Amino acid sequence: MRYDVLMTYFPWVEELANCSLSVIFEQLKMDVKADVDAKNQIDGDNQFTKYRIAYGPSALSVTFGEMNLTIDSVSFHQTKTAIEVRDAKHEILFTATPTLSDDGKCRLKIGKDECELWQFRKRALEALLFR
Repeated sequence: MRYDVLMTYFPWVEELANCSLSVIFEQLKMDVKADVDAKNQIDGDNQFTKYRIAYGPSALSVTFGEMNLTIDSVSFHQTKTAIEVRDAKHEILFTATPTLSDDGKCRLKIGKDECELWQFRKRALEALLFR
């Protein structure tokens, strides 16, 4: 009998542990800051109208406003099992949970769809950043 398939060990237990909600949320904070900084740079340094980011222990929000008036916002909330994305009215737009995909990558699951972190951020922030 001949085996044409090379069997390799994949450390899925360790990979799944590294795909925890807290690890993903910390990465999300850094990536959203980079997204907001990039958008503000593209738009120019307008001191009156810009995007701002605010952090909490288990939340972060991106706001668009003029001076001290918030016009629109999107926020991310870490719950015990998921990340909720909410609009300016605090209504949940969608929820994502971490998963280890069949190809061994840490992804976020929204409904039946799996996406990478940049795709998740795009879904959450595109309408706000490109109004």
